Amino acid sequence: MYKDYTPKGEVMSFTSMDDISKMLKRFSGFGDVSDKALVEKLNTIPDLFAITDFTTSQISNLPVKIVNKKGDDTTNEALSELIRQPNYYQNWPALIKQFAAYYEILGNSYMYAMRPLGVRKLESLFVLPAQYMKIVFENAKTQPNFLNNIVGYEFELNGKITRFEADEILHKKYINLRYENGQWAYGISKYIPADKITTDLKAIYDARTSIIDSRGALGFISNETDVPDAELSSQAQENLNKNYGLKAGQNKFMVTTQRLTWQQIALGIGELQLIENANYDFNKLCQLNGFDPVIFSTDGSTFANKKEAIKMFISAVLVPKVNDLYTDLNEKISMYFGGDMIVPDWSKVPELKEDQERLNKMLMDQIRHGVTTPYFAHEKLHGITNHMPEDKYYIMNTINNENKANGQGN
Repeated sequence: MYKDYTPKGEVMSFTSMDDISKMLKRFSGFGDVSDKALVEKLNTIPDLFAITDFTTSQISNLPVKIVNKKGDDTTNEALSELIRQPNYYQNWPALIKQFAAYYEILGNSYMYAMRPLGVRKLESLFVLPAQYMKIVFENAKTQPNFLNNIVGYEFELNGKITRFEADEILHKKYINLRYENGQWAYGISKYIPADKITTDLKAIYDARTSIIDSRGALGFISNETDVPDAELSSQAQENLNKNYGLKAGQNKFMVTTQRLTWQQIALGIGELQLIENANYDFNKLCQLNGFDPVIFSTDGSTFANKKEAIKMFISAVLVPKVNDLYTDLNEKISMYFGGDMIVPDWSKVPELKEDQERLNKMLMDQIRHGVTTPYFAHEKLHGITNHMPEDKYYIMNTINNENKANGQGN
C-alpha cells in the first residue's frame, strides 16, 4: 500500500465501472448495469446464482499441484503453505471461487498480494470486492492506453479509501472493446449485453411470487343456506387443521354458504407471457456461459446426456478458463517462490481421464506409424513446455532404436 502515486505536479485521473455503467444506461438503452446492481441480481435471481455457482465451483474445486519452471512436478514448502492457507479466513478453493465469481458476474476481479514492507516475500492473498474498486491512471484518462500507465488501485467503502500499488494487484478482466474515458482498463460484464434476459428473469420470479401472494382463501362451503353458525365454522377449521395438518401460509380458508360470489384473481397477459419465457431466458444464459442447459434440465434429459454435457463443458469452457486464470496468477506470484508455479492437476479430473487415455493411445499409434512426431504429440498432450522433444527427433528413429533393442533390423 502507499500514500502517493507520483511526484507533485503529475496529472492523476480516476475512473470506475459506475462511471461506465452510467454512460451505458444513458446512451445504450440499458437498465441499471452498475456493479452493485449486478451483484444484487446474483442475490435475487436463482437462475443466475445457479449458473454462477456451478461454474465457480467447477473452477475452485479443481485439484492443484506445484511445478517448476520446466513444468515438472516439484515441492515448495512456502508455496504449499500458501495453498493450504492463502489468508487468515479462507482456504484455497474459497479464495479461487470468490475470485472467479467476481470475474463471472462483473467482468473484473482483483486479488491483492500482501507483502511485508521491505521484504521480497508474499505473505497472503486476498480477493477485493470488485464493485468498490477504482483504477488510477498516470495521466488524463482520455489519453490512449499506450500513453497512460495504470499506477494504482483504490478500494473505497463507506467513505474510507485504501490505496494499492499497481504491482500489488492482479486484475483479471473480461473482454471490453470500449475505449473512451478510461474504459480500456476495465473488463465488461457478460451480463450487460444480457441485461434484458436477467431483467426478464427477475420479473418472472416476481410474477410467480405474486401468484402465491394473491391466491386468496382455499375455501370451504357449508350446507347452510344462511350465514354459517360461528361455532360450526370454528369447529370446521379445527377439523381441517387436525385432519390435514395445514401449516402457516396454508390455512387461508373460510366457511361460507353456497350463495358466495366468486371473483377470479389472475395475472395480466404480460406477466403470463414472461413466465412462459422462463426456459428460453435460462437457456440463453447457459449459452452465454458456453455450456448446454441440459446440465440443469430435468425434463427429457438422461444421465448420459448430462454426463456428456458436463464433459463438453469441462473441455470447451473449464480447461481454457482455468489455465488462463492460473497463468495470470503465476505471473503475479511465482517470482516470490523461485519461479515455482501453481497449476491445475488435470490428471485427477475423472471426466478428462478417459479422453486422455484414448488420446495417449491414438498418439502413440500415430508416432509408431510415422503419422506424427513426438514433438507434436507432446504439444497435443501438454501444450508448449520448456522441455519439448527436439523437432529433429522423428518417429522412424524411435522405431529403429526399438527394433535394435529387440534384435530386429540393422
